[in-house]
Amino acid sequence: MSLDSYLIGTLLVVASVLVSMLGLLIVRRLLDIERLASAHDISGNFLSIVGTMYAVLLGLIVVDAMGRYQKATMNVEEETNQLADIVYLGDRMPTEKRKEIRSLAIQYAQVVSHHEWSEMSHGRHNTEAQGAVLKLMAAVRDWEPNTESEKAIYATALVAATDLWNARRERLIVCQQGVPVLEWFIVVLGGIVTIGLTYVFVFEDVRIQLALTAMVTLLIALNVYLIVMFGYPFSGDLKVDPNSFHSALSVFELTGT
Repeated sequence: MSLDSYLIGTLLVVASVLVSMLGLLIVRRLLDIERLASAHDISGNFLSIVGTMYAVLLGLIVVDAMGRYQKATMNVEEETNQLADIVYLGDRMPTEKRKEIRSLAIQYAQVVSHHEWSEMSHGRHNTEAQGAVLKLMAAVRDWEPNTESEKAIYATALVAATDLWNARRERLIVCQQGVPVLEWFIVVLGGIVTIGLTYVFVFEDVRIQLALTAMVTLLIALNVYLIVMFGYPFSGDLKVDPNSFHSALSVFELTGT
């Protein structure tokens, strides 16, 4: 199973908390408690600085991941809207051209929703879907309008075809990029350092320190979990679904003549 699933994510969050608590117990056993207690003032200031910097950095990365997910959702809606516009405009074209455009639009929506969507979770695109959209764009481009109204429809359809291609390209770029490795390195290393700094404090009752360490780790792990879930919009349990393509397909097939 992938990391961006609810079950694996929950297990990793719980495991992170347990490991941090175990690490605290090991540090308390190996290091001199009195020497740690004597450095509380310096350690507190250091933790405050590092913790604040890491919190700001982590927050920015989480916001960026959530923005990526929202952009992917809006981009899919834009893609299906442009596809619907092409079909709608195609209904004012000659019968043969109208049937060709509608058939290619249905083929594209079917391939994307039934085949390409599952491939995008692995950062790949479907060559059949790419071929279908290129044929659809060519069908719009190669139509020769005769009347003034047909010329207006032709210009609008060309714009819709271009926007459809751009929306598809942006969707594929998002599914192929994900969260950069450098960001993951900084997030993980920063979390380890921040949690590790909580070990240098000494409480008379170790249970209190265990609880505080667990809460800090839980907050960090939950934010990292958000990055995993939102940073890859087309994979995992929270992935963007192809419902808009399914809706468009049902409309195309019901209104086809």
